[in-house]
Amino acid sequence: MRWLITTSADTNLEELEQRLGTLGIRFDRETPPVPLGEDEQVVGVVAPADVNHRLADDEAVLGVYPDSEYELYDATPATPQNAGSKESEAPHGS
Repeated sequence: MRWLITTSADTNLEELEQRLGTLGIRFDRETPPVPLGEDEQVVGVVAPADVNHRLADDEAVLGVYPDSEYELYDATPATPQNAGSKESEAPHGS
């Protein structure tokens, strides 16, 4: 399963990756770390379903959340043939 781990911005990710590796958790190389403001960052990992229990005692981990593979936008460029086809056909009102 894919997970997102929140850590402080000053966490040494190489050390964290080594520690997590001993717990059967590996960094997801397709997901680069993402800064959350100045104080935190999010790292993608691949881990078993019990990842919360495995990381309960790691002080560097501030939170663990399931990753989502939802596409948040339509990556298909609008053309005269497809422009507005999805939203304009949707019913309006309640």
